[in-house]
Amino acid sequence: MKQPIALLTCLVLLSAIILSCGKNEVNIGPQPDNPVHQVVAEFDSCNCSPLPGKEIDSQYIRAVINGVPVCFDADAQLGDTFPNMLKYGFILRDTGEQYYDNLYMVRNAAKGNWQAAMFFENTHALTKTFPYELPRTNPEVCEIGELQLNDLGHYVSCSWCPENKYNYNASFVQYGVKMIATSFNNNVFEGTFEGTVRTGSGRTAHISNGRFRIRLAVYRSDIDVR
Repeated sequence: MKQPIALLTCLVLLSAIILSCGKNEVNIGPQPDNPVHQVVAEFDSCNCSPLPGKEIDSQYIRAVINGVPVCFDADAQLGDTFPNMLKYGFILRDTGEQYYDNLYMVRNAAKGNWQAAMFFENTHALTKTFPYELPRTNPEVCEIGELQLNDLGHYVSCSWCPENKYNYNASFVQYGVKMIATSFNNNVFEGTFEGTVRTGSGRTAHISNGRFRIRLAVYRSDIDVR
């Protein structure tokens, strides 16, 4: 079974927190002359429809992508907690301990082959005052994030490489995407997002009116590197 590109990115981000802090650079390459992936409508239009009896607890990532409204509200089939988790704890070293957290939200579109994934590191969401933005001045130490739009029909091992014509991504930085976390009540993380994501080959997708509402599994897990 093909593994989603999201899993590889998460492992890279977690390693970066343990070893060092840094910003992810997006590789903006030239447009491909003859793209292999030809579709009439790349993003299939769909609207979020809460399950009967669960209107109050509906969960989704949704946005208008290249002018098309798209809803991601289907289970990503990545385990019980990975697609909706806030894992936090301390990295234990001989020299002391350092707080960390990983906040992941992943949902598939019920129609089509697309997946939306949002990954954040060091949000301090459990103690944050809401609302807050990313990017912003004076972020938390090593606070980073990434948005992915993955074409599940085309697995690529390197999302930033020129041969990637299918999977879009961008960091939450000034010229990437912007997120406003509006609330975190009863473990439900809500907010808005917008911006531009790119493939490694240089294709772009413009996102507006983005919203997310995901109930997170919150748990502590210390990392001992002594």
